[in-house]
Amino acid sequence: EPPETEPVMATIPADRVLTAQNAFVYDCNSREFAFVLGDPEDTIYPASITKLVTAFTVLQYLSPEDTVLVGNELDLVPWDSSVAGLQKGDRLTVEQLIEGMMLPSGNDAATVLATTAGRVIAEDYAMAPKAAINAFMKEMNRTAKSYGMGDSHFITPDGYHDPDHYTTMEDLAVLGRLILTTPSILKYTALPNDQIMLSEDRVLEWKNTNALINPDSEFYCSAAVGLKTG
Repeated sequence: EPPETEPVMATIPADRVLTAQNAFVYDCNSREFAFVLGDPEDTIYPASITKLVTAFTVLQYLSPEDTVLVGNELDLVPWDSSVAGLQKGDRLTVEQLIEGMMLPSGNDAATVLATTAGRVIAEDYAMAPKAAINAFMKEMNRTAKSYGMGDSHFITPDGYHDPDHYTTMEDLAVLGRLILTTPSILKYTALPNDQIMLSEDRVLEWKNTNALINPDSEFYCSAAVGLKTG
């Protein structure tokens, strides 16, 4: 929804350096922008913030406790991705894979979830990973638009850069408001680190990429609950 009043335009104190091209402060209660750097309707690239949309869409089709077998879809993960450390043959719950997207920003976790949910959406459990991801992305774009993200378009479930993969600050405000009302995602956006034991000799060590929720970081903010770096 458009703000009823004009947002405050960015003015940065002399002793601070803001390196972002775009930034905003949004009040979820009044649904108004309090601070904006750039135009809220500008096209921007969300990168791994995309994983919030992926997680939300996945939960429309899979239950958090469902078990997923990691397979050949890992071959589709770009070599220079941030990863959760998954290997073919691993078994994790949907909930753990969502955590793997939220903490270490795992493109591998996003790919596995998109493949699994895409097969459910297409009702074809033998579907090749790439086709399954395409089915998922079609539904993810439909879901985003149905919740008010009308100026966004997503190509990949992990946010790996593509010129046709974009959003706006207005749509990110809508997304943030949506995730704040989704406890099954929110509990992981606020988690600094975790260990996932897959077997006696295989443990995944995950650290949240968000410095705002890391108590050891100079950027730590006790009031922060996430949501996602990108």
